[in-house]
Amino acid sequence: MSEFAQIKQADWIKIDVEGAELEVLKGAHHILSNSKDIRLLIEIHGLDNYELIKKILSSYDFKIEFEKTYAVGDRHIILKKKS
Repeated sequence: MSEFAQIKQADWIKIDVEGAELEVLKGAHHILSNSKDIRLLIEIHGLDNYELIKKILSSYDFKIEFEKTYAVGDRHIILKKKS
């Protein structure tokens, strides 16, 4: 994983971690803060963390561009941050 520590910015991130979305976002502070023109696709499992995930991403100036909710409560969300 050390080669990933050298990445300073990203323009696209996909997060599909079967319920560990909050842990990924907490560990991605540096890349989410430093990436200026970035899109994020996140699959959110269940409704428990949905509002908290939206709040965290909003704090990085992400705006929702697309959202789809499935019958089981899972969601796919595409967000964009552009400085």
